Amino acid sequence: MNKKFFSIIGWGLLLVMMVTWIGFGYSSWFLLLLPLAYICFAINDGSIKS
Repeated sequence: MNKKFFSIIGWGLLLVMMVTWIGFGYSSWFLLLLPLAYICFAINDGSIKS
């Protein structure tokens, strides 16, 4: 897959986290979404090969 695609997914996950945090407060789903966003950015950076 295209590396830029993973960057878009990472930013999308962070945006969803920010909107839900402001709207509903902290949720335990953030413990899953934050590492997923980190992995997407690592793939985009080239640290992890896809």
